[in-house]
Amino acid sequence: MTSTDLTSTEVTAESTENSANTAASRRRASRQRSAVEAFLAGQETFRTAQEIHAQLREQGTRVGLATVYRALQAMVDDGEVDVLRTDDGEAAYRRCGPNHHHHLVCRRCGHTV
Repeated sequence: MTSTDLTSTEVTAESTENSANTAASRRRASRQRSAVEAFLAGQETFRTAQEIHAQLREQGTRVGLATVYRALQAMVDDGEVDVLRTDDGEAAYRRCGPNHHHHLVCRRCGHTV
């Protein structure tokens, strides 16, 4: 990977910390959301909803794809995960810190730092 292969992607919060904390406190904890949270906690790379869904199903977790999307969107809204758009326009998710930051994405292999 060379410097010409890298592109910088800015990750911005979609809501303020206070409103995110308020929304998070109103959300109902569910088995499915907990499974998505646990899966992301063990990942170091960005994953699409389809990849997360497939992995959860392989692990024996009964969860629908729409439920995975809803859980991920709620986690984005709550500031718990970052979302990036792939070259294909698909959203990819990863658990990251709450502070404003950037990611470097390799244009060849998609590896994110």
